[in-house]
Amino acid sequence: MSAVSARGLTLGRSLVDVSFDLPLGSCTAVLGPNGAGKSTLLGLLSGVLLPDQGAASVLGPVSYLPEGLPLDSLLRVRDVVSLVKRLPGWEPRVADPLLTAFELPMRKRVNALSQGQRVRLGVALVLGRRARTYLLDDPFLGLDPMVQVIVERAIADRAADATMVVACQHAAAAERLCDHLLFLRKGGLQWCAPVDAWRERFRRVRISGNVDAVHELGELALLVERRGSRLEALLDDPAGVAEARLRVAGAVVESLPLPLDELLMAVAA
Repeated sequence: MSAVSARGLTLGRSLVDVSFDLPLGSCTAVLGPNGAGKSTLLGLLSGVLLPDQGAASVLGPVSYLPEGLPLDSLLRVRDVVSLVKRLPGWEPRVADPLLTAFELPMRKRVNALSQGQRVRLGVALVLGRRARTYLLDDPFLGLDPMVQVIVERAIADRAADATMVVACQHAAAAERLCDHLLFLRKGGLQWCAPVDAWRERFRRVRISGNVDAVHELGELALLVERRGSRLEALLDDPAGVAEARLRVAGAVVESLPLPLDELLMAVAA
């Protein structure tokens, strides 16, 4: 069963003909360079934005953290918390420890909060409510490492019995938290698949021997860099065709680690 689905979602040039399905209970990282359409996608899924074409379906109730946490700037933090506590699904057992751990200045007005404080407030308010689906737009923005650990744990706890969609720039956090990856580039969907699938599709290898054979791979080689007498290559090679061709041509192929952030930089280039 799909908890979140999109069919041909289009909004101007920000998002163009995006379709996917996310299974019930999944935790999905929405990744991509700045301007890729991540915030637009979450806005469309939440219903805050309306598409020019296409449609989205999200299993509710939904708890949504928009980018920048747009709130009345003159409200005090304690007043915002008091208002959200009245919404359906508020769970003090989850929200209160987060509010305490985040050390939010309850008497300050929203316009006096730092970027990190606004994000912490938003995370506490959104994760403090029980929902079937959570949509979080950059919940790590402006956070110091210690607070990020708290946020990651809170997301993981909620993801245990809900569907989570997290748009962020932190590939390492995405690998730790998520079982699905959705990658956007220039408003288009590059791929949406379980985390393990990208490791099966993309490979980073060291090539020695007949290194010239790499130039016959065409689009299977996304990136090739020389390292002395050897080459290092990033291969888009789910069936292992590129590696087989290299070996037949007399090249020696050695697998190398491939961090997700390195892959994203290469694909986004």
